[in-house]
Amino acid sequence: MRTLRAALCLALAIFAPACARRPELPPRPVLQVAAEPRLGATLPVEAPSSYMTLAASAQTYPSYLVRYKGLLYEVGIDPQRTIQYILMMDANFKTPEGIRRGSSLADVLATGAKPLFHEPGWGCHTQLPSGWRAAFPFGDHQGECGPRVEWLFQRES
Repeated sequence: MRTLRAALCLALAIFAPACARRPELPPRPVLQVAAEPRLGATLPVEAPSSYMTLAASAQTYPSYLVRYKGLLYEVGIDPQRTIQYILMMDANFKTPEGIRRGSSLADVLATGAKPLFHEPGWGCHTQLPSGWRAAFPFGDHQGECGPRVEWLFQRES
């Protein structure tokens, strides 16, 4: 038993540094698109994506970075290339209601947004009148949401 333990410790000491290094990933390509990404539209792309995006606690989609009029989006598509999820990546973006990353929950609710929804395993979010959703991370305690918008997204369902 001691010999096995010693061999495992030696193997760990030798190989752990190599395992701890993260591989360098190539930069993600950004597709320039002629129209603003919208749910239900087809993304004009042929190459399969090497990236996935988490659109809900139990839903992922192949994803692409796209740029339209200077704004950077991440879009998740289904097998038919239909856009099912849109994540706003650009910190300068504001929704038609004036909500941006960093806006307070009070500012969001003042727009007439729907009540805050706690989605287990994903975060808290509410839908704005424009269709954008303002999302908040979970807080320190069960059922609590963070005080500021962390991300803005749209998705089917």
